[in-house]
Amino acid sequence: ITNTPYCRGMFKDCEALVTAPRIPFTKLVENCYMDMFSNCWCLKVAPKLPAMKLAKYCYVRMFGQCLTIKVVPQLPALQLAEGCYAYMFWDCDSLRKAPKLPATKLAEGCYRAMFRGDKNLVIPPKLPATVLKKGCYSQMF
Repeated sequence: ITNTPYCRGMFKDCEALVTAPRIPFTKLVENCYMDMFSNCWCLKVAPKLPAMKLAKYCYVRMFGQCLTIKVVPQLPALQLAEGCYAYMFWDCDSLRKAPKLPATKLAEGCYRAMFRGDKNLVIPPKLPATVLKKGCYSQMF
């Protein structure tokens, strides 16, 4: 199943959303899911993200400023693309545990500022990557 670029910002600023809808897509396009749930202040449970190969800048700020999110998705992708997870959980104040990040080959800027501003994050992710690209961990926390 392939998504379209129109998923970008789909639920942005939807303050009443508590649980995200199912997201079945396994083939992603550039910029997809960017800002999809940004500023959904009541979102507590994120959807599953089954894609194993990511596109450039997908998932950027997907859950940015979701202030009550407690359950984050597993991030099973092993093939990352430039900027793919940048700012994904930025300013998620209630996030206490980071998801696993299983990829061992990272793309440029892929985890940039992923958890920036998460004041209550007490269990950071393990970082098993052995191949790094420029800025992949820049401002991660």
